Amino acid sequence: MQQELSLRQVLAIEDEPGLEGFVCPDTGVPLWMLIRTAFTRMVMSDRLYGTALESESGDNGALGGASRVTKATRIARAFLHNAVTATGTTPIVVMSSGARLGWQEDHYYNYLGEYFVDVAPQSTLLIEEMFKWRWPFPRRHRNVLLHTPLRVVGSLSGRRNAARYLESSEALVDLAFARARALFDYEASDVQRAWMIRLCRTAAGSLPTRIASYRRLLGRSGAKLLVKEEACYGGPDNVSAMVAAHQLGITTAEYQHGSISAGHNVYNFGLALVDNAAIRNVLPEYFLSYGPWWSDQINAPVKYVAIGSPHRSAVLGDVGNAAVSRSVLLLGDGVETEQYLSLANTLAERLAGSFDVVFRPHPLERAAILAKHPDLMVGMVSIDRNQDIYQSFKKSCAVVSEVSTGLFEAVGLVENIFIWDTPKSRFAYPVHPFFKFQTVEQLAEAVAGGRGAVGVERISQIWSQDWHTRYKNFLVAVDAVAPHAGS
Repeated sequence: MQQELSLRQVLAIEDEPGLEGFVCPDTGVPLWMLIRTAFTRMVMSDRLYGTALESESGDNGALGGASRVTKATRIARAFLHNAVTATGTTPIVVMSSGARLGWQEDHYYNYLGEYFVDVAPQSTLLIEEMFKWRWPFPRRHRNVLLHTPLRVVGSLSGRRNAARYLESSEALVDLAFARARALFDYEASDVQRAWMIRLCRTAAGSLPTRIASYRRLLGRSGAKLLVKEEACYGGPDNVSAMVAAHQLGITTAEYQHGSISAGHNVYNFGLALVDNAAIRNVLPEYFLSYGPWWSDQINAPVKYVAIGSPHRSAVLGDVGNAAVSRSVLLLGDGVETEQYLSLANTLAERLAGSFDVVFRPHPLERAAILAKHPDLMVGMVSIDRNQDIYQSFKKSCAVVSEVSTGLFEAVGLVENIFIWDTPKSRFAYPVHPFFKFQTVEQLAEAVAGGRGAVGVERISQIWSQDWHTRYKNFLVAVDAVAPHAGS
């Protein structure tokens, strides 16, 4: 039987020097930062999930779900849009995935990045990915460019130049797998090794082109500050953006877009990497967190600034007070749907007559579940159709999940919060403020007894208030705007 895995064990492969010594000769970028996230997710997939967390395209489905004709049309349209859009001088550049794009009356709105644009709209340029190939217009702000052209040019250059990096990529990947084998008995397949090498060499081959593209883009905008979603994640795009910005003397930051913890592979590093100058050069200078609790969980070599959550603050202004409820909300993970539905139905049987159990699908599984269960029932469990999770919280007296960000989003809003104590949750959240359970019997008893309350003192540490003022103060502190600029 394999020993239960922790992130600390995985990061031990970075405790000794060596991985960071493989660098791109043209840019000086450590090649490990191009594959680091993919490598750790591969290990996590095999040991914790039994299914891939990283797609072979490297985008985790962000650019999937469209025909070749649609993709080609959208790519051409994106190039044209960027060519004809005059943005002027914008000292702040915000980059966002577009994963949380929603419709507001007569325009699209990015619920991850666009709040930051609202603070200083005349001074901010938003660069957005076409998530799932959706055309993200019309928009309220005119300063919106698409990231797709830069991605396409970078990807093509990577394929063209990949052969130059084959030898170094093979040596790096083999060293990483050898350390994993020795430290925690992880054995990769030949297919996995080949995929990782291909990922590394194509990413390395794209670096000169990507960095040059970012230098032109940021230089043309007159940027003083680049705020990029997932900037700590590594990979060729994030690394290139950080290197280009640092070369131009531009301040860099990442805004928090979900839960992070001592078990998050992106924001925790091994001993040999934490103080390495080359590693710091491909990371942002600042991390803008939801609150001080989050930054206490991680060791990424960045400066931490607690600003709060823009979207949470905006939504809570509309949600109102929670209603009296006897509903238990179980949050899916988008991967092991049947396991969660089984837990939900067993819990419903245990709580029958006292509490209702509601299953909220993860966005990755929502469409399939609604198609399979059009009556919105799976046994004794009802399916939650609310688009906004905060509306679901309003109707719940308890929230249950394993590794969902929703556990933290419920803090201060739902009276009782329970975390499923499994190898996955122990890996992801080795430190957390929630009531743990391992069996349905334990959960049912805890729900009935109301034993999942999170202390009031924790709430303000997890969620800082007045994000608008905090973010504006940050802009002034890094000289991105004048003290009285913005909206």
